Amino acid sequence: MRNAKELGLDKLAPTWEHWWNPRRMKQIMAQSGLVISVGRLHAVIFAAPSFDVPVCSLAPPLKLPSGKKSISKIDSLCADWDIDQFFDVEELLAAAAEGRLRPASREKVTAAAQRLDESIAQMKAIMSERLEEKGLGPAA
Repeated sequence: MRNAKELGLDKLAPTWEHWWNPRRMKQIMAQSGLVISVGRLHAVIFAAPSFDVPVCSLAPPLKLPSGKKSISKIDSLCADWDIDQFFDVEELLAAAAEGRLRPASREKVTAAAQRLDESIAQMKAIMSERLEEKGLGPAA
């Protein structure tokens, strides 16, 4: 909210804070016409699987000694999932006016979800093996 207010975005469109309820946030995002994440990773993660909803990331004004203009985790995720990033509000508004805002890549998000599922299965197998070695039985 702080970033949206600082950029004046809170006056352009309704903004809700539901950070304490991720299921509700995913539901709101899936029903919306556009999700703009302003410097937040979870908003991108929650919105991306709603393949009919355009999603993008807007880098907030960062006041870092390094002069960096974006957040590395968000940069990486947007690149991996083919999500557009904007570095100023005017650029984002121009893209919206031209109809260039789009959903995340279905193929790339699905592949990322499969990688996550495989990692979780592998970790469960490792934990089960370790517990059995200690005589504690299979992991729950």
